[in-house]
Amino acid sequence: MLLRRTVKLGEVLPLNRGAVGEVFLAFMSIDKKVNLVNKNIIYTDSFLDKIRKQNYSINDGLQEPGVYAIAAPVLDPSNNIFECYICFRTLVTVLKSTNRN
Repeated sequence: MLLRRTVKLGEVLPLNRGAVGEVFLAFMSIDKKVNLVNKNIIYTDSFLDKIRKQNYSINDGLQEPGVYAIAAPVLDPSNNIFECYICFRTLVTVLKSTNRN
């Protein structure tokens, strides 16, 4: 099975789906988060606190079915997030018949 996802330059992806968006939401300033409330991007404080404490987020196919990802923040000297590192892979389960003749 081949999965292909291309992100075009300038394409906007939702922050409320996927490991990268969750990391950005966990580490961005409160004033930036307030602007997102009107866009129905809502996570609990405990969920975002957990991401900050563990310093990463794991996604299990929310952004793209079949693609699993882990994202970690890259912080500047003032502890502001300016990018994320992400590692992803597909998870394919192959079921083999147990009947062998």
